[in-house]
Amino acid sequence: MGFKKKISPKERLLLLDEWDRRRSLDSIFFFGKNVLGYDLEESPHHELCDFVQSNDRFKLILLPRGSYKTSIVSQIYPIWLMLKDPNARILLDSEILFNSQNNLRVISSLLERHENFRRVFGDYTSKKWTQDYIWISKRTNLMLRDPTIATGSLETVQIGPHFSHIIVDDIHSEKNSKTKAQLNQVREHFSLLFGLLEPSGTICVLGTRWSDVDLYGRIIENHKNFKVMVRQAEDDKGNLYFPSKLTKDFLIQQKSHLGPELYSCQYDNNPMPAPETATFKKIWFRYDNTKRKEVRRMYVSLDPAMPGDTAYGDNAAIVVGGLDKSNNLVVVDYKYARWEPYQMINELYKMCLKYEDDIIHGGGVGIETTLFQKMFKFEFEKKMKAEGRFYKIHELK
Repeated sequence: MGFKKKISPKERLLLLDEWDRRRSLDSIFFFGKNVLGYDLEESPHHELCDFVQSNDRFKLILLPRGSYKTSIVSQIYPIWLMLKDPNARILLDSEILFNSQNNLRVISSLLERHENFRRVFGDYTSKKWTQDYIWISKRTNLMLRDPTIATGSLETVQIGPHFSHIIVDDIHSEKNSKTKAQLNQVREHFSLLFGLLEPSGTICVLGTRWSDVDLYGRIIENHKNFKVMVRQAEDDKGNLYFPSKLTKDFLIQQKSHLGPELYSCQYDNNPMPAPETATFKKIWFRYDNTKRKEVRRMYVSLDPAMPGDTAYGDNAAIVVGGLDKSNNLVVVDYKYARWEPYQMINELYKMCLKYEDDIIHGGGVGIETTLFQKMFKFEFEKKMKAEGRFYKIHELK
């Protein structure tokens, strides 16, 4: 006859700890809720955890305020990464250094004093432990000089380190989303982060919208290599994203306090166009296919851009249009992309051929000739000479 061996309370606890350890390595949600004790809910937080631990290298997460996104992505996730790989090098980046340091402070506290974590996974602390970076004691590659977790921000520039994972948390706020210069500063900072990333490294960007032309919008529009997760506090059908906290009554109050523009950013992640940052206001635009006939003098214009300036530089644009009898600007056609210089010249020439009769008897071709843009006028003249077709060129300063 067989018999069952009795398991002592100590052995039972060890088995349960091993179960927790294995499940934690498989699931950020399980690790955060059952080992670290975060107040996570199956809906919506399981979806977010699964998204974060997916194999996609580049991720963008836009959630309503108060959705625990920082707790999950900037606190639980870095610890989970170092459990999976003790040689991970992680950068916590944010708008201000204090926010990055605060997330590191929470992580340090969990590693130092969380009894459940230390029982299941052991002691990860070391003597190299400051408010700006930590090295864990479990690291196996002693040749690595970069810390396990470091902090950064718009205020600071990391020079030299190389990271396997970069987490960008709330890089935008009301303080840097109102002017074009502020928005450009954020974009340039984000571009520099790619120089700190290992060739196989990952970047996870999380935040809440502040403007229709912020960095998050630029990523969605121009960078298809990012996997994107966007959620509203309340969708078009009235379904709540986080009903236990972001209730209908709460959202009604927030909409009243914040106003429709700010609410559309903070809780809908679908910002209205901001008058402060919009050069051309949407209310100025009208759509009328019959207007082309009223254009008195048509131009094809090139606004060049050098794609190699930054990873997130501007598009070049070719626009066809002119003025009607009431001096309204009528845009007949346009094309934009991040072309190489020779492609810009070819695309401009093709647009001229398309509207040749209009521009020969109308205005001509406008090319910006400030600084390096002068080369485009020279190259276009060479193109016309080679093709044997000539258009009047206007230098735009």
